[in-house]
Amino acid sequence: MFELEPSITLRYYAENLSLSGLLAGSLSKRLIDVSNIDRRGSTAWGRKNERSTAGVYGSVGGGLWAERSEKIDDTKIYLGPALVVGIGTHTALGSLTKMRTKFQFVYLMATPPLHEEARTMFMVTVGFGVISRI
Repeated sequence: MFELEPSITLRYYAENLSLSGLLAGSLSKRLIDVSNIDRRGSTAWGRKNERSTAGVYGSVGGGLWAERSEKIDDTKIYLGPALVVGIGTHTALGSLTKMRTKFQFVYLMATPPLHEEARTMFMVTVGFGVISRI
């Protein structure tokens, strides 16, 4: 499964304003199937009739981070590559409702002069979605 995740952060501190964003794309693979196992022993039958699935997914990806900071003299937008590794859960409740949680380790590569060294962060995302079919 391919996932595209945008993230925007706005920080205000000591009369400085910083705006940053991260656009990451990742490939996810189901590691463990934790769907309800029906009495017949067939998870495919349960998925078809109950329309409820759950799984633990691992993901690896990359992306691009951007930051505009007022701390330096110029107000350029700095861009840099990012690497993302994560683990999370995906749950389908019915055919149109999805819930997911994800824990990600993000490695933001350095881009002088704004950041001389690479940075890391740990991100937790929780999502709920309703898919509309027309």
